[in-house]
Amino acid sequence: MAISNAPLWPFVPVAGWSRRFVRAQGSYLYDDTGRAVLDAGGGAIVINVGHCRDAVIAATAQAMRQLTYVTPPFETPERTMLVSKLRDNWLPRGIERVHLSSGGSEAMDAAMRLARQSHVAAGRPERRKFIGREIAYHGTTLTTLAAGDHAARRQGLETLFPDILRVPACYPLRAPGGRFDPDCGAQAAAALEA
Repeated sequence: MAISNAPLWPFVPVAGWSRRFVRAQGSYLYDDTGRAVLDAGGGAIVINVGHCRDAVIAATAQAMRQLTYVTPPFETPERTMLVSKLRDNWLPRGIERVHLSSGGSEAMDAAMRLARQSHVAAGRPERRKFIGREIAYHGTTLTTLAAGDHAARRQGLETLFPDILRVPACYPLRAPGGRFDPDCGAQAAAALEA
């Protein structure tokens, strides 16, 4: 039996484009040839403050010297401080609980699950539909893949997804022909009703 040298990852091919990144600084990734590439994808995920920032590295190292990881439901001094800042500066009055998660996909999945459970608990089990936007990324769990609209990530999983209603993206970058239509909100609502 021959042993394959094919990479185990990614499972979803990247349209014939392959690059190996070996380091990063600020807003740039550097491949194994030394070429700098603007990281236009990382900012939408976890690196919106820039790669390899000394202040972030120092804060992370200090935190890890005290407590490496605790699952989200449990309290830590940092989480208490974060929740206090959210309550005092961001959240509307009347919010009494916060759900912390390990990342965006898990947070979106939990939000969808909590919304569904809330409606069932309130005696509205018929409220089970979610709305996803075309050309959208909502995460990589089964539920959030269903809400998103990325065909390559969804391939082979469609029969596992809950029903998600779709509305068109209504901003200039994704508008047909690249032209913004001021009625795009009404058009999205009409598409939802259709």
